[in-house]
Amino acid sequence: MMKLQRLPLVVVFAALTLSSAFSQNPRTTEQGTSITNARVIEMSKLGLDDEIIIAKIKNGSCEFQLGDTDLVDLKKAGVSPKVIAAMLDSSVLTSPRVTINKREVPVHTMGQSKVGGRLGHDLTVGVKSVKEKAYLDGPHSTIVAGSSPVIEIDLPKGDTIDNYILVQMDGKSDRRELEVESRGGIVGGKNGIRAEAIRKTSVTPLGGNKFQLGADPLKKGEYIIYVVGSPDSIRGIYGRGYDFTVSSPQETPSTPTSTVAPVRANPSVAASSPSEPPAPMVVPDGSIGAFSDQEPRLRRDGILLSRVLPNGPADRAGIKAGDTILAIENHYLFTVEELVDEVRRYTPGAKVAVRYRRYSSIYETTVVVGPTK
Repeated sequence: MMKLQRLPLVVVFAALTLSSAFSQNPRTTEQGTSITNARVIEMSKLGLDDEIIIAKIKNGSCEFQLGDTDLVDLKKAGVSPKVIAAMLDSSVLTSPRVTINKREVPVHTMGQSKVGGRLGHDLTVGVKSVKEKAYLDGPHSTIVAGSSPVIEIDLPKGDTIDNYILVQMDGKSDRRELEVESRGGIVGGKNGIRAEAIRKTSVTPLGGNKFQLGADPLKKGEYIIYVVGSPDSIRGIYGRGYDFTVSSPQETPSTPTSTVAPVRANPSVAASSPSEPPAPMVVPDGSIGAFSDQEPRLRRDGILLSRVLPNGPADRAGIKAGDTILAIENHYLFTVEELVDEVRRYTPGAKVAVRYRRYSSIYETTVVVGPTK
């Protein structure tokens, strides 16, 4: 009788032991994390075979930094050439990547909304045209920007920036529409987007096959970066593109309301005030060559950089426009004023550790405080 009473206790104890062992299994903590340079170096130092690391790279979400200095650092850390080559292969684009204010925009396929003007076409014996429209569901995009969004387009090999145009759509209560064809009427048939809906843009090469699309300040409304030649009527596709909504300044607190304030280290050079013209595109002594258009005293989770001067200290360290500076020498920062004051502490030529965020990943780099020459 005593044995029958003890048996359940032994079973329960064993079950609790196994449960505790499984709950402490560290393998589950790695699920859902991005694979970075640091993670690859860690796996190499743990002694994992190249084939295992490469498999992780091929099947994981990778956030690699692969500039020349990054490659040298990987080699010095003992990462094999085969693994480095796999990291480079993983960064080769197979489809366009569009970001607005550093936020990735998904591509959407447009369906046929309606054929408008058919009754008018019949009543006027063909004088009025029949208009074919495409649409996207929903009154607004999930991507919301101010009137001067930073649009960057990274293209795969063989694609050209000429295939991408900025178009304003017609906003409706439940959808966004775009006229893609006009048939009949006095002027005859027209294929493609109406000229008045296309916004004039400028293109700035960013290196490789990456470009920044610039435009005059956009009015409040619905927009799409339309892929020219994407309609396929046989498959029921009336176009593809990357949509976003431009809201009014009142609806977007992050919209710049003052001139660009340079992040400087030279105490003799004061930050630009709202009444002054924008700071000149030069890197003064003691500067990191980075600019932010945030309100100087507005507290945020780091300082979002609106501009990084080409070949300036920050640029040389791999920091880009759209990155958010979080800390300098482990001193966390929350306003532009704090960043200015922190940089002023260092003399030109000083090396400072900068922690910054790009998308959802955190990076650290060393910035040599100006001058650039």
